[in-house]
Amino acid sequence: MLPEIINIEDYQYELPEQKIALFPLEPRDSSKLLKFENGALSHHTFVDIHNLLPENSMLVFNQTRVIQARLLLSKETGAAIEVLLLEPVVPSTDVLLTMGSQKSVVWSCMVGNKKRWKENEVIKLNDVEFSWANRELNQVQLSWNDSRVFAEVLAELGSMPIPPYIKRESNEKDKEVYQTVYAQND
Repeated sequence: MLPEIINIEDYQYELPEQKIALFPLEPRDSSKLLKFENGALSHHTFVDIHNLLPENSMLVFNQTRVIQARLLLSKETGAAIEVLLLEPVVPSTDVLLTMGSQKSVVWSCMVGNKKRWKENEVIKLNDVEFSWANRELNQVQLSWNDSRVFAEVLAELGSMPIPPYIKRESNEKDKEVYQTVYAQND
């Protein structure tokens, strides 16, 4: 049963900077695992999960692959605009179909520094044009004029959207370590 009212204050907590891992642990299964059972907390590592699950438990595996959905744009004035792709709108709401699109796509996005990006303004990143499809709904159109599919455009221009509390830029290794070990589908 879901609570009638969710109070965001219930989810606020202090996270000291020295407790934030800037890079995932190696090996992956050495990550900490917190177990809550019958009102008590116990500390474990993920490698022990098979000993912690009750008999007949059902595990659900996330097979989605994180795409390089963070795009850093720069206007001619020097203003920085950050676009984070959330979900495709055109030509399809299906990510796999959209990744195979040519020439143009529209995505719902989070847009950093949105106030600096005017309604009819086009911003170029290499040979890709970014424009508002619907500014009110944060829908951004990306257009290009060659034979590449969108997955190739994104591989060239995008970066991994690492969590914002990690104060560093993403790197090549993040393309691998910010995926689940079961990742298959963009």
